[in-house]
Amino acid sequence: MLAQTSIHRKAEADKLWLKGTEQFDNIRFQAALQYWEKALSLYRKNNDPQSEGRILGTLGIAYSYLNNYNKAIELLQKSLLIAHKIKDRKGESLALGYLGFSYSYYLFNDYKKAIKYQEQSLAIARDIKYSQVEAWNLENLGNIYFYYWPTTLTDFRNFHLIDIEKARNYYRQALVIAQKINDYQGQVSALMNLYKSSLTLGDYAIAITYKQDYLDLIKNLQKPLVLDLLSPLRTSQALARTTAYRKAEAERLIGEGFNFYRDLIFEAVLESWQQALVLYREIKD
Repeated sequence: MLAQTSIHRKAEADKLWLKGTEQFDNIRFQAALQYWEKALSLYRKNNDPQSEGRILGTLGIAYSYLNNYNKAIELLQKSLLIAHKIKDRKGESLALGYLGFSYSYYLFNDYKKAIKYQEQSLAIARDIKYSQVEAWNLENLGNIYFYYWPTTLTDFRNFHLIDIEKARNYYRQALVIAQKINDYQGQVSALMNLYKSSLTLGDYAIAITYKQDYLDLIKNLQKPLVLDLLSPLRTSQALARTTAYRKAEAERLIGEGFNFYRDLIFEAVLESWQQALVLYREIKD
């Protein structure tokens, strides 16, 4: 009887988790939170710390989308603590990766903390051969070293972090892994970043090759692999549709354009700034 009750609660909690994810993907964050909070309660009643830790991480991501960053970090830290306690190394790698992303460009702009968490997540992912999270961390680290531009053009606190060659090396590693595991979304993202970083470094021939590979691949783009937590944030449709994300993305594109402007690559400058203009118009800024 107790076993049946436990199985029933687990099934109900899993169902609530999926319903919450569906709401989340449709940008109904408050509705998603309600489902996930109910699921969390059932996982706790079931004494299921692994699921509890994973869904705490999911809740943390949702709160970050609602701009409640203190709550987001608190929940992600709890997720990390549980994963560490029960030796759930996958959960630990995910929690560290999401903490790193939360401290990076789109949210806090605290690159030093972001790098620390991403590197810790990467080390665990490599150790346990968690390939998709390994590739995701490599790409996020590359983004920090390439897209170092601040969210306002007068804020240069993190200017010294720029290292485009280092970024390109991270992107190359991410591409190799994405190809190995048939993560087409990861390949597309890595190839576009390799194109932009190679262009910035003046390696025009290889930049053209990367862009052609990107264009060939995107014609047959398949769905990304599914992670145990939410999909990596770079593949999240929900994030891409929020105003905060699009504003941050527009500002990143402005910074990217200045990179190209500095190197007199005016066609790329126009491409970046025109994309930024479209986003600013979409969010009525």
